[in-house]
Amino acid sequence: MLKEQSPLTRRDFLRRHAATAALGGFAILGLSSRADGERKQSFRELIALDIAEGMAHGVVVLAARGDKTLFHEAFGRARTDPAVPMRPDSIFDIASVTKVVATATACAICLDRGLIAIDAPVGRYLPGIEEAGRDILIRDLATHMSGYDNTKNYLASVLRGADPVAAIQRERPVRKPGEQYRYACINLMLLGLVVEAVTGMRLDEFCERQIFRPLGMHDTHFGPVDGGDPRVVKMLNADPGVISDEPARAARRPLGNAGLFSTTPDLARFAQMLIGRGARDGARIVSPETVSLFERRLNQPPHHPRAFGWDLAPELRPSNLTDQTYYHTGWTGQSLYIDPGTDAYVVVLSNRTGDHDKAKIQRMDIARAVLAEAGC
Repeated sequence: MLKEQSPLTRRDFLRRHAATAALGGFAILGLSSRADGERKQSFRELIALDIAEGMAHGVVVLAARGDKTLFHEAFGRARTDPAVPMRPDSIFDIASVTKVVATATACAICLDRGLIAIDAPVGRYLPGIEEAGRDILIRDLATHMSGYDNTKNYLASVLRGADPVAAIQRERPVRKPGEQYRYACINLMLLGLVVEAVTGMRLDEFCERQIFRPLGMHDTHFGPVDGGDPRVVKMLNADPGVISDEPARAARRPLGNAGLFSTTPDLARFAQMLIGRGARDGARIVSPETVSLFERRLNQPPHHPRAFGWDLAPELRPSNLTDQTYYHTGWTGQSLYIDPGTDAYVVVLSNRTGDHDKAKIQRMDIARAVLAEAGC
């Protein structure tokens, strides 16, 4: 039996036993009934509470420094009806983490090859784009400073069966480039179309050939994927293997904003490549100079700080990582943190069921806690 530090309230009792059941056989040691601020909770306790409070059905966490894995564990369930336990190699729809693992990296390769220029207007590569968007720079798209908002007017046309490429290019920006930061999926959709225009390949094919296969990311593919594989996780609003993002699902072709499926081991290989300044195990993906575009701010204060595709804001950065850290989150419950200052990286993948903003904070806390337990 667990020794209590203070009397259990009814809520604490229900929370603990719900967590024990939800973890599907994983032991929960030292789960505290005290207020959160009284001591630092372990990452296992934080995950147990997330599951008990309905923030996710399950979580996989991987933390490493360089090529040394510090923790890699799975908790809870990948599916609930019928119950399927989460595994360390479970396959997740990683939602907006697609933006950096696939699209921003593909753009970086194109930058290295001289196929695109960071301060070139998008109209140079996409002559079919709406006239009001032709002078938006590649840099503006990559930092969400383009002038587009995230209302997704193109979605109605795509749902009616219209050509998604044409519908996306018809979208009009609502303000001048550089005027205001506004996170918008269309920015990375357009960058994905730029990659296709300058390489002559679909985005999924280009990423498979130039990123995933060279890095040994064998479980990373644009969806849909085979939902019959028990490793494929049931996500928030879609059946296993089905893309959760509505525009990416409706388009029936790869888009640069979402739709990628992956695992913690595969994302660790990707992170090792970036920690290795663009190379892993002899496979050079991106030049060190271009990797620096992921690490440094490319827009100006007072706007939300963004690198090329990646987020730099300290609010969602684990406090024990350095200010060199860059990261990205996904709507369905994912976070990927990379810190070139310490060579540390953390992958937290979940099948989120609770509030999106609260879940992002909780994944940050899990990442901080696992690094703290590892002495980072």
